[in-house]
Amino acid sequence: MKKTKLFLFSLIVLAALVFFYFSENRHRSIALRLKQIPQDEYQCLDVFFRTYIDDLGYCLFGNKPMAVFGYRDPLVQVKEVDAMFDRFYFTFGPINLNRYRGWELWKKNQRFFPMKNYAFIKSKNFIDNDYEALVFINKKEFIETVHNHLSDFRKVLGKEITPEGLLEEVLTSKDVFGDVFKHHQGLIGTVLGYGRNNAWLFHRREEMASSNGAISPLLGRPTNFIKKLSKSFSQEELEAFNQILQPFDNRGILDFNPLYLGLPGFVADPNSEETKQLKVRYEQQYRQIIHRYQKGDFLEITLQQMTSD
Repeated sequence: MKKTKLFLFSLIVLAALVFFYFSENRHRSIALRLKQIPQDEYQCLDVFFRTYIDDLGYCLFGNKPMAVFGYRDPLVQVKEVDAMFDRFYFTFGPINLNRYRGWELWKKNQRFFPMKNYAFIKSKNFIDNDYEALVFINKKEFIETVHNHLSDFRKVLGKEITPEGLLEEVLTSKDVFGDVFKHHQGLIGTVLGYGRNNAWLFHRREEMASSNGAISPLLGRPTNFIKKLSKSFSQEELEAFNQILQPFDNRGILDFNPLYLGLPGFVADPNSEETKQLKVRYEQQYRQIIHRYQKGDFLEITLQQMTSD
């Protein structure tokens, strides 16, 4: 009996040593690779990931299934003359140009940082404009979230939908929000971690607004449900509905953290139990993210997590 216990203990110790060995090797390889990147490219990648840490951090170190951010493509021509000043100011400003260059540098170097549990892709934006949407996905949380609300996804996308199959569609599509999710803000908000009921309330609000004739750009083409709605809602009815949805993060940055990190940004029903639970969860994850970045190099910590097993 003692020999059996000793054998099992030895196996546990050996497994821990092997895990530690490969983990340390991976960390060293990431640090070594980063040292080989030219300093200007390193700084650009560092700023690129810092810019998006608000949503990215909750996918990396929390249970947010998906995050969306992006940049304006400086190579796309604008046809409308009245948009030229807006384009010059926002598109060719240093922040947007760094985001654009950061994505190009990530594509150049991503083969050195292979991801198993995460994915980082580019997609057509929610609406048809010169913005490029960057979609970061926590694969495990995405599959679990779709599984938990599978009836919703099948109701909108078809009975044959599976969590794994939907993930594969997202990873291979060039228009995630249109082709895959059919512009349904209830489904999109669910996988973005906004809460199922909050997401469907937002979708309902967009449908109500669209029933007045001005189709929401977030919904794409009019859905059959919109066509079944009465032709219009009064402004008072729509305003009453708008009062339900309030900013989820109504305090901004919670403290003077060096990341300037806040809670995820979306609208929610502040009085619902779902929103209260989300607030507790995201505040816990907020503190965990700050703690993870307190010691060590920002970019190295980020890439270590992205390539973790």
